[in-house]
Amino acid sequence: MRANHHLRLRGSVWFFQIKIPADLRQHYKSRAVVAETLGTSDLIEARIKRTIKLTAYEKDFSRLRKDGVDLARDMTREIAELELEEYELLRRDPWRAAVEPDPKEYGLSRAKHDDDFRIFAATKAHNRFTANQPAPPPVRRTEPVDNYLNGFLAAKEFSVQHASKSKSAVLRLKAWMEVQGMAATVGNVTRELAGDYMQTVPGTRKTRVNIAGLLSSYFRYIVSPLHKLDKNPFEGLAGDLEGNAKVIVKRDYRDDEIQKLLSGGKAEMVETIRVLLLSGLRASELCAMTVADSAHDEEADRRVFRVHGGPDDVTRKAKTLSSKRVVPVHTDIDGIVSARCEGKAAGGLLFPEWHGKANALGQRFAEHRLARHVDDTRPGEKQSRIDLHSTRRSFAARAMAAYASGVGSFTPWTVADVLGHDREVQVLPMTKKYAGLSPMKERIACVEAVRLPS
Repeated sequence: MRANHHLRLRGSVWFFQIKIPADLRQHYKSRAVVAETLGTSDLIEARIKRTIKLTAYEKDFSRLRKDGVDLARDMTREIAELELEEYELLRRDPWRAAVEPDPKEYGLSRAKHDDDFRIFAATKAHNRFTANQPAPPPVRRTEPVDNYLNGFLAAKEFSVQHASKSKSAVLRLKAWMEVQGMAATVGNVTRELAGDYMQTVPGTRKTRVNIAGLLSSYFRYIVSPLHKLDKNPFEGLAGDLEGNAKVIVKRDYRDDEIQKLLSGGKAEMVETIRVLLLSGLRASELCAMTVADSAHDEEADRRVFRVHGGPDDVTRKAKTLSSKRVVPVHTDIDGIVSARCEGKAAGGLLFPEWHGKANALGQRFAEHRLARHVDDTRPGEKQSRIDLHSTRRSFAARAMAAYASGVGSFTPWTVADVLGHDREVQVLPMTKKYAGLSPMKERIACVEAVRLPS
């Protein structure tokens, strides 16, 4: 092969170009030639990327000739993607179906340039929507693995160092997939592939766990309601990795540990712990809570915690899109919240002792916990298995125990709503989405079902 074969320079950027064999062109939208940018102006780098792409295309050609499978663009997949898109449009704007009740006519109205795929998909979506059937199942994504990387880094506002590590982790995964001769697309990153990849990452188990965490965070962003990937292939993968380092499995607090945490110490610390245990709030959420956020709510007929953040709040960043929520105030902490709100300005912090910083609370809490001999640091481990976040684990564990015993009229989904967990990563996410947010009475029942030891 000539040194620059399959390479074309356009402006200052190198492109990969390949001629599609005549007998396979129907699989590539009848194109005789395919050209793809290599995203570099460096000739040496372009040659390396050219070789990777050429290998992938040659493997595709071989497979297509062998069994007729369309690896480049499956018409069935394209129609499925369009149907899901059309269904979501109808779900957001149901009046469209009412204005044009005939499915075929609606499909024709949605088509552009006699697009038969669009007509067929819109017609199917109209039939499904008007019959009150659920949305079509999600389809495998065809975007490049790093397609959402810039949006992910911008949304998370990482430090320069953390952003660099996250970017490197995603790009290394993409490069590995290309070397393996497969299309480096989001949809091709399965759980099995994720496991295979992580076993090839060099270094100690701790290194692989860190990289698995970075990739899990990125794919969790893609799983979000905004992007609708069906599951996170790296979720919980760290626990399956082998190596020298140990993973510390955190847990909730036992009754005797809670009693020790709530006995003695400064009043503001004891009140903070009690509120966290009976609300399920994150430490950062409680530290940012204002008097106005803790006001009486007419629907709940009681005080509530209004947790802010999310895409419409540029001042307070939420951990997930589901973090923005309303949590009923437990009867046992209503007195604490009411006393702390009395006489304060609406914008004042509910717990000004922590100056709005979870780190300040975390340091003081660690001192409080150790002073009461509440610890679970095991031989060979550098971290305790119980920490400030274990108050939230304790709320979840006690709420689920109450549900299992038949106490209160609420479901596990209610617990997820109170905790502000992403619906898309819960069990049966599509069913949860249609069920909608748990009613206020269920959230109240969930909160009140949590009990602390006397």
